[in-house]
Amino acid sequence: MQTIDEGIFYEHCYPGVTVGAITLPHGIIMIDAPLRLEDIRGWRSALHSRGGGERLLVSLDAHPDRTLGVRLMESTVVAHQKTASALKKRSSIFKGQSDENGAEWELCTPLGSRRWGHPDITFSSQLTLHWGESTVHIAHYPGPMPGACWVSVPEAKVVFVGDAVLKDQPPFLGDANIPRWVESLEALSSEAYQGYTIISGRGGPVAAQDVEAQRLLLERIHEELTNLLEKGAPAKAARALAADLLEEIPYPARRKGFYTLRLEYGLEACYKQNYLKSEKHKK
Repeated sequence: MQTIDEGIFYEHCYPGVTVGAITLPHGIIMIDAPLRLEDIRGWRSALHSRGGGERLLVSLDAHPDRTLGVRLMESTVVAHQKTASALKKRSSIFKGQSDENGAEWELCTPLGSRRWGHPDITFSSQLTLHWGESTVHIAHYPGPMPGACWVSVPEAKVVFVGDAVLKDQPPFLGDANIPRWVESLEALSSEAYQGYTIISGRGGPVAAQDVEAQRLLLERIHEELTNLLEKGAPAKAARALAADLLEEIPYPARRKGFYTLRLEYGLEACYKQNYLKSEKHKK
């Protein structure tokens, strides 16, 4: 467990996503959940040693990598309304059977059958928690997924941004709205977040240049997909963009095939949903 500031921690040693915790007089606010049962037990044990009180878990979006372990955390869950809607649309029991799309849970199988943990509390724009002298803000910043949100502690200048910025890996595009994502990154680069420690949901602390690199990559992807649309290209044509895009991202060589799969799947899904369908609606 790595300390960011007094009472604010993150852990990125588990497969899946980077998890976080904010310890306050009223209890502990947890950010996301580990995937594997043994990691969930280890994380809960580590948090127990930090104090008692209430337990509140914030799901930063609906991605399976961060929601498969939520129910096993045995906590009150907070998420955006659109995250709650996405979870309701899934079958009640996860059995690990789906098309491969480059998600981290695919490397952790067998996870066994699990029930999804649905939010107990939802919000539409923002939610503020007063659990001590420091306030904790949960705010909607869509882009990676419709219900994506960030958790910030203004007094400590720390913000957990989930998949808004990814470290040394390609973005998840399957449920993305790229223009909204770029807007969220512009907000992250604005004066409102100057001097903040930014914690990515995939790798921990990131710098301002990482935020800018993510924005530039997304703008290029948007341009490439728009060009395909203007040419009347079919959905599968978007997959061909993956190889060149991957060259712009620093990543471990051993993961080339896995990350290529993630990009190919995401590009096709994003192009089909947000470009081809939008064009059909205009007609």
